[in-house]
Amino acid sequence: MSSDKCTAMVLVSALVVWGEPVRHLHGSGSPADCAVPPVALASVGVAGEEIIYDSLCITDQQRYTGGFDDWCGGRGIYGRDQSYEAGDDFVIESACTITSVTVSYIVPGIAGDPEAVCVAFYELLEGGRPEEAPAWSASTADFEVHRFSDTLFGLLGKTITARIACPLRASRWVVVMQPIGDDWGYALSSPARPPCGGDAAVSGWVRRSDESPCCPYDCDSDCIEDWTRTDELDGGQWSTLAMRVATSGCTEPQGACCFDDGRCEFLGEPACTGEGGVFQGDGTVCNVQCLCPVLKRLSAKCKDRNRIRAAVRFIGTVADGKTISISIDGEAFSVLVEDGRGTLRTRSTLGPHTVALADPDCGESVEVECLP
Repeated sequence: MSSDKCTAMVLVSALVVWGEPVRHLHGSGSPADCAVPPVALASVGVAGEEIIYDSLCITDQQRYTGGFDDWCGGRGIYGRDQSYEAGDDFVIESACTITSVTVSYIVPGIAGDPEAVCVAFYELLEGGRPEEAPAWSASTADFEVHRFSDTLFGLLGKTITARIACPLRASRWVVVMQPIGDDWGYALSSPARPPCGGDAAVSGWVRRSDESPCCPYDCDSDCIEDWTRTDELDGGQWSTLAMRVATSGCTEPQGACCFDDGRCEFLGEPACTGEGGVFQGDGTVCNVQCLCPVLKRLSAKCKDRNRIRAAVRFIGTVADGKTISISIDGEAFSVLVEDGRGTLRTRSTLGPHTVALADPDCGESVEVECLP
């Protein structure tokens, strides 16, 4: 097929999808005569990156059946700027710094590449929709473009990789990548769940509003203010977008791990529970919170009418050298443990008093009364 016929096919395809509330391409399954297969994208990325989500087989194997608007700009195609967001979900099990995001697009055919790329991450609430505002977003000029011709629509294909440095905590996230420029593009999609062995559990998401972090669009009647699942649009088809998410390596979150003998070690939760410990939470540190299993007793008495003497005894020596807290009527006092014993002597007033072990909080308290 000549280049003129290919150009004509591009223009017709662009006109067909114009005017829908959410513009998206639907394929017929017949390859275009002027298209050539894309180059394999298995090598896209940099040395040292760890791929944590990958559905680029949609592009590699031409398994897409359509695409969803996902661009910022479009003046060169439609004569006016506009903004659409399309994203898909992935899971990270531990804290990670995302170093690159790759998405495959088909575009109406302007030869130029984007000026920049906007990447945003929205936390996906369990059983709900993505947060309205991103947890992280940035516009970057550090990106690569790998071109291909698609065999379904006869349009120009661009697989774009953006280099970023985005720290994310363990959760399920929706990532949106918007190329910024005069061209226009559709993020490729497949109805498979997912087609490449990834972990996408929720259909893709689309939005068109003035909430886009890098490309706010002052829309009017054509707004889609709330995130909408692609399978909630006309046709009701599940969609997995062609994308890849990579990191420089994820680190397992660690925290204090308490053992029955009063020891505390700084471990990850799997290692902690695997060794019979009780995990205290991500980022917690080892202080005295693990001493409750070796607490022997708390005692207190009033001497000389207005002096309270409180003592805490521990089993063994694991508490030695640690500073605990004893409270009298809610006022806390620091006490150093030596030889398994911590002692507090302080003046008080006549009448009843509550003496408690405040830190570690083992639920232990005693009542004393200072008589005249």
